[in-house]
Amino acid sequence: MNRKIHLVFHIRSMEIGGIQKVLLEYLANLPREEFEISLITSLYQGELINEIPKDIRTYFIGNGKEFLSKNKYIQKLQLVIRRIKLAFYQKFPNLLYRKLHRKPNIEIAFDIPTFQWVANSPVKDSKKISWLHNDLKNTHANENITLHIIALMKKFDACIMVSDFAKNNIKKYYNTGFKSSFVVNNPANTKDIQKKSNEFNTVLPHPCFIGAGRLIKSKAYDLLLAAHHRLIQEGHQHYIAILGDGPERNNLSEEIGRLGVEKTFLLLGNKTNPYPYFKEADFFIHPSLRESYPMVILENLLLNKPIISTNVGGIPEIIDNGINGVLINPNEDEIYNAMKDFLTQPEWVNKIKEGTKNSSERFNENKIYQQVIDIFKSILK
Repeated sequence: MNRKIHLVFHIRSMEIGGIQKVLLEYLANLPREEFEISLITSLYQGELINEIPKDIRTYFIGNGKEFLSKNKYIQKLQLVIRRIKLAFYQKFPNLLYRKLHRKPNIEIAFDIPTFQWVANSPVKDSKKISWLHNDLKNTHANENITLHIIALMKKFDACIMVSDFAKNNIKKYYNTGFKSSFVVNNPANTKDIQKKSNEFNTVLPHPCFIGAGRLIKSKAYDLLLAAHHRLIQEGHQHYIAILGDGPERNNLSEEIGRLGVEKTFLLLGNKTNPYPYFKEADFFIHPSLRESYPMVILENLLLNKPIISTNVGGIPEIIDNGINGVLINPNEDEIYNAMKDFLTQPEWVNKIKEGTKNSSERFNENKIYQQVIDIFKSILK
């Protein structure tokens, strides 16, 4: 009997995020009768560590922030030791790979920070795949970093990108491609999302727009906050709840206080299970300045939420404007106008909600899993 194909996925860490959630989908759903799966994380870090399926062999290099001392001096020392350890294993990867119980047939760099690790793998006869979840044109301000990433990707046997937009941008702006490249949209498990949405009850004030993502500048929650304040000032009562955390939290909190909307613009922090919150909200809103193929929009479609999203990246590959959502330009006025329309035109919003009802058929996750299985098998031939 032939041995199973040994897949080794690499990812930096398992904080709450779209890339990590996509990885968990594959770890849970790739068929065990065909594949043996291992996972290497650079850091043992993140709320989603406990979501990794129990049959996945997991290896980590350095401890994450959860394991660092609260004493700032000891913590600095621990961080120095961690950096040395990461650099050591990057220089001598053979020592890391000795921990694997068997050689990989296929190695998958599932996020950009692990491209270098897999490109330098000591297992020369394994097939290597880079998995790009980003729009490279708008990911890094430093063009040299982008060019370095593209050069790394050229070392791989295959490249997977999550949207046509991301693939086309590489050709358009860098006039290059890869010897074997595929577009694979992110999967979302409809039954699992619906099941998790019923795990507990949550109460949100209504009418409520919900958003989810890291609190960083590119998510443009400051524009959403400004539009919200204008609508409140005009008497359009509503609420906004944001799931997620990040470096912009303090700035947003200060602006919320300055505008006096503490009771209507709610920062709810990270949620390991966001789906009961999505289910409870009336609408989903996504004001981001750049994206590739955001899972959170797909998840809300599968929960039949009317969606307002900026028309950026691969989002038009998910949202049909005016059918299952509304696409807008990323600026305060268009966010304001779309929200006002959602609040004042309920019959129109109901038509959009109706347009979400075929989402589970349109975005069939089993077709995506099969596409990935076929790619894995094809590169081994």
